[in-house]
Amino acid sequence: MNYKGIALFLGLSFGLVTLCTFVGVAQGLIVMENPNLFRYLILAALMGIPALSAFIAGIVFPDEQSGELPLWPLAVRPALLVTLAAPVLFGLSCGLATLLGFTQPQWSLGGLMNRVTAQLSVPLSPDVESAAPAVALVAYPIFSMLVGATLFAGIAVGSEMGWRGYLQPRLETLGRPLATVLVGLCWGLWFLPLVYAWYQEVQLPGFSAAVPRVLMLAVVLSFFLGGILQRTGHLGVTAVALGAFAGQDSGIWGHLFEQSTAPWTGTAGWINIAVWGLAALVVSRRGRVST
Repeated sequence: MNYKGIALFLGLSFGLVTLCTFVGVAQGLIVMENPNLFRYLILAALMGIPALSAFIAGIVFPDEQSGELPLWPLAVRPALLVTLAAPVLFGLSCGLATLLGFTQPQWSLGGLMNRVTAQLSVPLSPDVESAAPAVALVAYPIFSMLVGATLFAGIAVGSEMGWRGYLQPRLETLGRPLATVLVGLCWGLWFLPLVYAWYQEVQLPGFSAAVPRVLMLAVVLSFFLGGILQRTGHLGVTAVALGAFAGQDSGIWGHLFEQSTAPWTGTAGWINIAVWGLAALVVSRRGRVST
C-alpha cells in the first residue's frame, strides 16, 4: 500500500477544501444558496480538489497503480440506467417518508412559484399561473436528469478521479468492503466544511446532529458508486451516477417536499439513506453491465 501517497492525497484534499471554503466564505466568494454564475463556478472548482490532490500525490509518490480508469467515451447503457435510477430512488424515498408521516407533498409548489414570480417584471396570467405547477412537475425532473447527466456529471469527474479513481484501489489491499467504508468516511468528512458553511449561511441549527447522517450517506453512496465502478470498470459512469444524484438533489424534490430540504436532513434523511443503501446492495452484485 502506498501510505505516503495516500497521506499526501488526504492531506491536500482536506487542507485545500478547508482553506478554500472558509477563506471563500469570509470573502463573500462562496454562497451555497442561489449562487450567481461566478460563485457557482467557484463551488464547481472545489469539486476538482480531489483530482488535483490525486495528480500531485501520483507524481510525488508514484506506484504500480498509476493506470487510469476510462472517462470517455461514455458507456451509454449503464450511464442511462444510473441517470434514470436517480429520480426513481428520490421519488421512492420521498414517497416512503410521506407514507410514514415525516413529510407531505406540496402539489401547488408554493415555494418554487413564489421564487419564480418574484423574478418576473410582469405577473403571470391566471391561466398560466394555475397550469405552472403541473408543467413544473413534468418538466423539472426531466431537466434535472439532463443537467445531472451533463453539467453535474462533468463537475463530479474531479471528485471521482480522487476518491474512486485514486484512493479506492490503493485501499483495496485491506479488502473491498473495508476500503469502500473508509473511502466513504473520508469523502463525507471532506464535505463537512461545505456542509458547515451551508448551515451557517442559512442559519440552520443542528449541524452536529447532521454529521452522522452526512457520513452515513457518504458511505452508502460510496458502496453505490463503488459497485457501479466494479460492474462497469468505467469511471465516467460513476461520475454520471454522482451527477444524477446531485441533479435530483437540486431538482423538484426540495420544492415538492419542502419539509426535507437536503438528502441528509431530518428523519426523512434516514429513509433516503436506507433507500440508497438498498440500491447499493443491488449494484454491488457480481457481474458486469454490458456497455
